[in-house]
Amino acid sequence: MQCATDEPSARAAAGAPRPPAAILKRAGEIWREDGPLVLLDRILGETVYRRLWVFAKQLDEKIPLVTPEIPVECGRLHPAEVDDLAGFHPEVSVEEARARLRRGHHCYVARHAGRIVQVVWVGFGRIWVPYLGYWVELEAGDAYLYQSWTRSEYRRKGIATARAIATLQELKKAGYRRAVAAIMPRAGAALGPPRLLGYAPCGIIGYYRLGPWRRPFYRPLAHDAPRLRVIEPGSAG
Repeated sequence: MQCATDEPSARAAAGAPRPPAAILKRAGEIWREDGPLVLLDRILGETVYRRLWVFAKQLDEKIPLVTPEIPVECGRLHPAEVDDLAGFHPEVSVEEARARLRRGHHCYVARHAGRIVQVVWVGFGRIWVPYLGYWVELEAGDAYLYQSWTRSEYRRKGIATARAIATLQELKKAGYRRAVAAIMPRAGAALGPPRLLGYAPCGIIGYYRLGPWRRPFYRPLAHDAPRLRVIEPGSAG
């Protein structure tokens, strides 16, 4: 699921220009690992057109049960446990995790033998989406799930799905009515857990760009799609 945060400056360095050799090297890796269509999407995203697919699940619908290949304990991370995230994600320091919790975001984890092996973040209200470079405001009762991450040696064992089920159950108990996620086009394996859990594609969010000019858009594709509001940086909203 696509990364999001409340802090526009948190990924400012990610927008720094890269040398041509690094760009060509990365393009070759994407071609070999993901294919030419994914590479085309990335090129468009860096030039004239960037988008994410919006998926949603109504929490009053049935939430399936899945047993992972290895035993895990799933639950919400308590602020006193935040040091357990040290070194877990290459882009999220313990300081950033603390800041997210202070802003009211939730962190849900799966542990194996006491060690965190899978994490997802959940935000509410107004969310900063770094990939798009603008704010997205949710309706009341919606929860935005982002930056799901599994340690490499624990992937493809059903852990992300088991943790996702536990997260949806806790959000439902807390009174939230819908889970929302934004996913990269042609995301491959990242689409597995959302589809298994009953998330439905319901919109596209992104922007068109021509030089310095940029026009954000959100296109709902279903009558019950979330009503998302796009807010540009610096806007009073």
